Amino acid sequence: MRRWRLNEGVPIPLHAMAVGMKVHLKGTDFGCVWVIIGFEWDERAEVWLRVQTPVSGKVSRARASRARYIRAQQPYRG
Repeated sequence: MRRWRLNEGVPIPLHAMAVGMKVHLKGTDFGCVWVIIGFEWDERAEVWLRVQTPVSGKVSRARASRARYIRAQQPYRG
């Protein structure tokens, strides 16, 4: 069983992502929460997320592979 580093978070499988879901982006401050507002695909069929911060309303674009569960939604890994 792989052990997850405390500050890395648990990756979200693509099939589990949905518009309106709150996520953390790997490589950013762990307290920063983003809301998925859309999905995009590039010419290499790579999935990108359109995300927005609920507090400031800042909109950004990030690779879906960087999305991590926030603590409240993190699945239990016994």
